[in-house]
Amino acid sequence: MVLAKDAVDSDKEEKLKYTFDGKEMKNHYRVNASGLGYRQLDFVVAYPQSKNWFYLMSESKTCWNDEHLDVIFYHLRTKSKIQLVDNYRYTTTSCFFKTYVEKTHTCYYPAKLAVDLSTQQDYAESIVVAKNDDAIANIIQGFCMPAGLPWYMVDEVYVPINCGKEFRWVLAVIVLKERLIRVYDSLSSKRKKEPLIEIQKLAVILPTYLSDNGFYDKTERTDWPSLKAYKGKINQQTGLINEIPFDVDYVQNIPQQAYDSLDCGVFVCAYAEILSEGLQVHSCGFDAASQRARYASLLWHYGVEKANEGYTSDNGDPPRPRKSVIEEIEANAIVTLE
Repeated sequence: MVLAKDAVDSDKEEKLKYTFDGKEMKNHYRVNASGLGYRQLDFVVAYPQSKNWFYLMSESKTCWNDEHLDVIFYHLRTKSKIQLVDNYRYTTTSCFFKTYVEKTHTCYYPAKLAVDLSTQQDYAESIVVAKNDDAIANIIQGFCMPAGLPWYMVDEVYVPINCGKEFRWVLAVIVLKERLIRVYDSLSSKRKKEPLIEIQKLAVILPTYLSDNGFYDKTERTDWPSLKAYKGKINQQTGLINEIPFDVDYVQNIPQQAYDSLDCGVFVCAYAEILSEGLQVHSCGFDAASQRARYASLLWHYGVEKANEGYTSDNGDPPRPRKSVIEEIEANAIVTLE
């Protein structure tokens, strides 16, 4: 397992940390010296083609992108999936889950000042929404992502959320048995107390998607309708929309980053890794620089070893269900009746 320290020989790890902690940075990343020595490294959900991918992870005051988080969250999913079925506790999503939620939220909860759309525009928008609906449904059912698990088989779902307007990452933990979203924010002590709009959208739209995808009917592991958190809330719908959003709790007294450090991605991954071990995130000393070097070195070692050995990752994912295909029609072929 990439993220498990005991999986990497300590001497090798120290050498790798030396490579990524800045002591050899100038030699490794001078102009025209950033090649990997391989065409690319295979992380299943990302394929780095340059050492700069690891440089961004290890260097201070550089912001991690969605690929960095997706790779780490993929390995957390894998760590969960190799457990015995009865021991499944959590799964994770990719960073793009938040985008799917935002696009569908716009359709179900249009802005009050939304303008009327032409027939062509309305049709084009419905196609986009249908595709995002399908993506969310696949994720909830355990398809679509490598090492995914159906949500009804776990207790929690870890979701990396990019807060676009604030240019930072937070961790949303969907606690299914409590009908609750816990938010771990490494800048919570420094930001305004208004709730994050991305979290509000997730809390509002999630009950509808769980209902639409038969989540509450899958009671083999957990009898969802019998839980106190769901009493009287499952069938509270207006049309297609469930009226009662998930509760939201912004977790306090957790490690915080310096305001201008751009370490939010590191903190989100560390929060998720701690929770994946069944531990609580406490306010204590957190060395972001060491964690940057650790993640970069572990992934570098894993990627290089995988390339040298020539092996590929096992794919134990369930097959994606066959679905009806919505064929797109050219907009100019749509006739508008006056």
